[in-house]
Amino acid sequence: MPEAALKRSLSYHPTELLRALEIRLNRRLVGQRRPSVGDYSASPSEGDLGAFQGGVGSLDLAIVVTTFNRPAACDRLVRQLASQLVQAAISSARLLVLDDASSQSYAALRDGLDELYRGKHLYLRRHQNAGKTGFWRTYQAAMSVLERLEPRHTLFVQDDIELAPDFLRRSLDAWRGIDDRKKCVLNLFTGGDDEPDGRWIEFSRVESPGGAHWLTQWFDLPAFLVGRRFFSVLGYEVFPVHEHRWRRNPLASSGVGAQLTRRLWGRGNVYQVKETLAYHGSEPSLMNRGAREARPLDNRPAR
Repeated sequence: MPEAALKRSLSYHPTELLRALEIRLNRRLVGQRRPSVGDYSASPSEGDLGAFQGGVGSLDLAIVVTTFNRPAACDRLVRQLASQLVQAAISSARLLVLDDASSQSYAALRDGLDELYRGKHLYLRRHQNAGKTGFWRTYQAAMSVLERLEPRHTLFVQDDIELAPDFLRRSLDAWRGIDDRKKCVLNLFTGGDDEPDGRWIEFSRVESPGGAHWLTQWFDLPAFLVGRRFFSVLGYEVFPVHEHRWRRNPLASSGVGAQLTRRLWGRGNVYQVKETLAYHGSEPSLMNRGAREARPLDNRPAR
């Protein structure tokens, strides 16, 4: 082994190396499986987990919104989504909002959810902030709720995203236009500095017939759409991310996008729209300020 590679390997904690092996194998080797949503709670007026998960039948679309200390932006987003559900004539949909123990009040948003979604929603607030290092827990909570819903499609979107016109219809049309039984993810966010040769993996993207999207095999978390195969491959699990990730590099991201990308590698296909359907950059980063200063990820059209 070259000396530089040996030094790098010695800098990793043994448990971190085991976590890396889990990702390569796509199988949990240590620890308890499938943490529950016990770290979250909802008041009776904001939905009941059992009722939210029960009596679904064949659900067409589940929407997961992750949020922290952005009540106004989150409220705008869920209102846009409600309006677009009507425009796209999607009657079988449910909304899950996961609040990472925000210190700011979400009272206005919470008061409006029942009118907007007529009981087909669930607002869960975490008891303690998980932040960047615990973001895998946020996604595991989403997986735990979604497991009983088994929706045909699931949209994940973060609270600092602005939607392109006719976002939902265009996203679903783009998904349905991909003729691939192994498709797992459609990344709805396209930036000006996307890596054409892969992020977290080495893969040179391939343009699809018709040129509407790329086969990239990687995705990140701002906004993406998945089908049932995504959950089948991942087993409704997000593996823990070891704390040494940030001891070596405090500016490192949450590790969730990297983990899911690598676990899907060779097991399911990941696509990206060529024309972005989600805009980012209007809100300052609350999770990774230093990294956003170096790389803003601002893909909004010139104004």
